[in-house]
Amino acid sequence: MAQVERTKENKATKKRDDRKEATTKAAWRGFVDVSLTQAQKEEAKHMGSDYGRVWTDLIGLVDEGYKLSFTYHAEQTCYTVSLTCNDAGDRNAGLTLSGRGGSVQAACVSLWYRDRVVLEHDWAAAATQGKRALGETDLD
Repeated sequence: MAQVERTKENKATKKRDDRKEATTKAAWRGFVDVSLTQAQKEEAKHMGSDYGRVWTDLIGLVDEGYKLSFTYHAEQTCYTVSLTCNDAGDRNAGLTLSGRGGSVQAACVSLWYRDRVVLEHDWAAAATQGKRALGETDLD
């Protein structure tokens, strides 16, 4: 049994190493701002009751090269969990999406809901929504 586990771990390590060599780190472009309505917050709580799925999806993104960060804000007494896409070849390259909550679990559910349900894992569309390119007259 131990040999099987070592073989699985060796394959996973090789996959991660191969992916690291094949990807180019993206320049950071900013945060994706997604506000949830009260109804969406309630839906997220309900959907997040299957926390195993939430955690599996988030760790899957880490396996794909995303950075997962956890922070506690004492002043606001809340946790923030963020995903940052560092793979220059990914459609979410250089973007960071966050979720907040009163516990790490709630923050993970909030992040997962924003990613999977609200944005359908297409952060770039939300990052550019409502923005326009600067023109030369804007610089005067």
